[in-house]
Amino acid sequence: MAQFKCHFTLKEANARLTWVRSVFAKVHRMLARLSKEAMDGEPKQPAGAARRAGNGNGHPKVITPEPGETVQVDEVWPGLGHQDKVKLINGMLQGMIDQGILIQDIERGLIDFPSWRAGSEVLLCYELSDGSLINYWHDLETGYGGRRPIDHLTE
Repeated sequence: MAQFKCHFTLKEANARLTWVRSVFAKVHRMLARLSKEAMDGEPKQPAGAARRAGNGNGHPKVITPEPGETVQVDEVWPGLGHQDKVKLINGMLQGMIDQGILIQDIERGLIDFPSWRAGSEVLLCYELSDGSLINYWHDLETGYGGRRPIDHLTE
């Protein structure tokens, strides 16, 4: 029985990498800004921020981009309070999770795409330092330490 409901071919997973890299770039930039704001002692909730960033009913917008969509972070960031900034970051990461991508390490941009190999589930393993294509895979038990070159996927 499959552990994951969504599975990717290598081609499908590689096709999502441009979007994934873009999301991680924005998330990393937002996390750095959030950290700097905390160190600088900036207020956690600017006056009227929820009203400016809200959707009209008193609740902040949660932005969960789909592949191919872009979020203009610089346009929305100044009007958000601390909690809403965290929600924005989480919403962007949730967009990946909703696509069936497994986020393993946000800082490294380490993710897995569930896939199949000879009737068994495996994970196509990618991290930002790997470049523009998926170069590794591993089975469910060995994890990152058991990464093998992608050309061994078909052996």
